[in-house]
Amino acid sequence: GLDAHDLVALAYGGTLKGSVTVRFSENAYAANIAANGLDTAELSVLNGQIGAQMAGRVSGTIYISGRAGQLVALKTAWTMPSGGKVNAALLSLLMQYIPMSQERKRIEAIIQAGGKLKAEVFAFSLASDTPTHLSGAVTLKSREANLEVNVTHEVNIDGTWDSLGKYWNTILP
Repeated sequence: GLDAHDLVALAYGGTLKGSVTVRFSENAYAANIAANGLDTAELSVLNGQIGAQMAGRVSGTIYISGRAGQLVALKTAWTMPSGGKVNAALLSLLMQYIPMSQERKRIEAIIQAGGKLKAEVFAFSLASDTPTHLSGAVTLKSREANLEVNVTHEVNIDGTWDSLGKYWNTILP
């Protein structure tokens, strides 16, 4: 097996700290990582969707464990502590919670144009209650759009990495 604790790295314009455990005989793994001040432009090298969806610096935590390709537990929470921008297309998921108004029309225009919306607060969390059920929350505050949204969401998956990947593709168009 492999046990690595108190790992610290400068990466993506910020810092990563955490621990990783791998049990080869059991085909099991666990990782607990804290990220601080990661630059979304640099993160887009790792995953192009990140740079396409956000602009600014993100901080957060992720705990994940699994066995033989199956997700056992996931808990993650991310924020943009200094504010930043989010792709307006992300708001299309939240539109059902925004009443018809001038603000909604302005947001729809930004979505239509494929633009990013300045956000003073953006927070996203996701946690597994069971390997096949995820629950989370999205908080967004934007003076530009005169918007404050707090939405919880529930997702059922089949507990595999493929299913989790499909979920990410749904929320990150």
